[in-house]
Amino acid sequence: MKNRNRFRGKLNIKLRYLTLIRILVAFMAFALILVLQQAGISYNSSKFSDNYLGASEVVNKQTAGTTKCLLLYDSQDLVSNDAIVQYRMILKDMRVAYDEVDVSKAQLPAFTSYKNVVIAFTDINKIGINAINLLDWVENSGGHLLVWLPMSKSTVFQAMFNKLGIDDMGDTYATISSFKAVDGFMLGSGTTYKIDDAYEVAMTVSLTDDSRVMASTEDGRVPLIWYRTCGKGRVVVDNFGYTGKAYRGINASAYSLLDDISIYPVINASAFYLDDFPSPVPSGDATYINRDYNVSVAEFYSKYWWPDLINLADKYKIKFTGLIIENYGDDTDGEVYRNNSLGDYHFYGDMLLHMGGELGYHGYNHQPLVTDERHYDLDDLGYSVWDSEDAMYKALKELTEFSAQAFPATDLSVYVPPSNVLSPAGRQLISKKISNIKAISSTYLPGSVAYDQEFEVASDGIIEAPRVVSGAIFDDYQKITAFSELNMHYVNSHFMHPDDLLDEDRGAALGWPTLYKNIDNYCAWLQKNAPSIRQTTGSGMAGAVKNYASMGLDISETDEWLHISVSNYMGPAYVFVRINNGAIIKDIYGGKIEKLTGNLYLLELNGSEVSLIKKTD
Repeated sequence: MKNRNRFRGKLNIKLRYLTLIRILVAFMAFALILVLQQAGISYNSSKFSDNYLGASEVVNKQTAGTTKCLLLYDSQDLVSNDAIVQYRMILKDMRVAYDEVDVSKAQLPAFTSYKNVVIAFTDINKIGINAINLLDWVENSGGHLLVWLPMSKSTVFQAMFNKLGIDDMGDTYATISSFKAVDGFMLGSGTTYKIDDAYEVAMTVSLTDDSRVMASTEDGRVPLIWYRTCGKGRVVVDNFGYTGKAYRGINASAYSLLDDISIYPVINASAFYLDDFPSPVPSGDATYINRDYNVSVAEFYSKYWWPDLINLADKYKIKFTGLIIENYGDDTDGEVYRNNSLGDYHFYGDMLLHMGGELGYHGYNHQPLVTDERHYDLDDLGYSVWDSEDAMYKALKELTEFSAQAFPATDLSVYVPPSNVLSPAGRQLISKKISNIKAISSTYLPGSVAYDQEFEVASDGIIEAPRVVSGAIFDDYQKITAFSELNMHYVNSHFMHPDDLLDEDRGAALGWPTLYKNIDNYCAWLQKNAPSIRQTTGSGMAGAVKNYASMGLDISETDEWLHISVSNYMGPAYVFVRINNGAIIKDIYGGKIEKLTGNLYLLELNGSEVSLIKKTD
C-alpha cells in the first residue's frame, strides 16, 4: 500500500509539472505575439501565392493527346453500373483519354485501335467470342488488359482465365475484410487496412506461378491485385471488388500497372483544419473533461488542448487552418449582431497565424446555408433553416466583416460549411455575392445531407478542395480512405473540432490523452509514408488543387525517351511515375524526380515541357 501511495504521489507531482509546462508554453507564445505587435511586426496568414482562376479561365481536367484506352461496361449489370461512376472519375483524374462502350447496346470496336482495354463488368459471356479475340490481341499484339471487377464463373471465363493468371477458381465469392499491399507497391504498403461491413465480393482463386501478386488479404489467402506477362502484352486483375469513392486509390493503383511507364497528375498537399476555431467557448457536456482534468471547458482548451496542438504542429510541421465562428446562436432571420468579445479570438488566432497557419470562414453562427427544409432533414443535426436567401447573405456578410475587424492584417479566402452542409442556394450566394471566398472545403465522401466534392475548379471559378478524413477516432473506414487518397491524389486533408471532448459520438468518452495519441499516430503514419508531401494551409491546398485540376497531359514515348507536355500549366505541378518494365531514368530535363516507394516516383514539373531520358544498354 505504501508503495502504491508513493507511486500515486509521484504521478500527481508529474501531472502538476506537465500542467505548469503547458500553461507556460501557451503564455510564452502569447507574450511573444504581444512583443512582436508592440515592435510593429504584423502577422500575415499563409497567403495563396498563385492567381486564382476566373470563371472564364477555368480549364477543368482536360485530357490531351490521343485516346489509348477502351472502357467496357454493362448497363444491365448492377455491379458494373455502380462501378462505372467511380471508374470514370478515376480515369478523368488520371488524365486517361478513353472511349466508353456499353456491351449491352453496342458493337465492340477493333482492339488494335487501343493500347489498353478495361473490362468493367462481371459476366464475360456478354461479349462471347470477343473475349478470346481480346486475349489474342494482348498476346500477339502487345496490348494491355485490365479486369477491373471480379468476374462471375462462366464457360467463357473458364476458357480464358489461365491467361489472366488464374490456375483454379472456386464457385463462391470470398468475404474481403482487409487489404494489404506488398512492400513498395503503394504508399502505406506493409500495413493491413481493415474494411468495415465486409461482404462476399472477390473471386476465390489460386494463381499461376508466373502471376505477381501486388495486394492480398491480411492472411494472404485471397489475392486482390495481380498481373502477369501474356505473350507480348500484359494483363492486370483487380479482384478487390469494392468500388466506392473511398477506394479509388486502390483501383487507380491497379490501373497504373498496365503501362510500361504510367504517369498521372497528383495534388501533393497536406492540410489540417480546425473547425469552430477560434470561436466563443461552446456549451456542452464537459463530463469527460471534468473526469480527466477537473477544469472548465475554457481552461481545458488553454491548458491542454491548444498546447498539445502547438506541440503537434511543431513536431510534424503542420500549418493549421482555423475556421471562424462568430457566435453559437440559432437565429436564422437575418438580424445579425456583432460579437465584440475578441479576447479568445486574438489569443488563439494570433498564435495560429504566427505559427504559419491561416484563418478561414465557417459561419456567423453554426447554422448551415439552407433555406429549403424539404430537401434537408436538419433535425437530427439540431439545425434550423434560414428564413430567406437575404437572411443568409446578411449572416455571411457579417461573418466577413467581423473577421476583418478581428484580424485586419490577414486575408481570408476559404469557406467551410457548418457540418459540411451547403445547399445549392447557399453555394450560389457565395459565388455571386461573397467575392473574397475563393475556395470551399467541405467533404470528399458523400453523406445524406453533405455537400460532397471532387478536387476540381467549378464552372464559376470557385475551387472545390474537400477534406477527406476527420476527428480523432480514426476508425477502419477512415484509415483505408486516407491510405487510398494518398495513392489517388497524393493528398491528406483532415479536420477536427476543439469541442470533440463534449460529444460522445466524436470520442469524448475516450478522453483527450487517447484522442491526442490517435492524432499523433496518424501524423506519424503520414510522415512515414509521405515524408516530403507539402504541408500547407487551406488556401495553399486550394492553390494546389487549382494547378492540378487545370493541367492536361500529353505523353509521347520512344525506346530512348519519354516526353510530357502539360497544357494549362499554372505553376508547380506534380505527377506520379510508376515504372513497371524495369526501365532506369538516366536524365531529366524540365523537372525533378524523387523516389517514393518501390517503383513509384514523384516528378515535379518545372514547366510545360519535361523529358525523361531512359538508360540504354
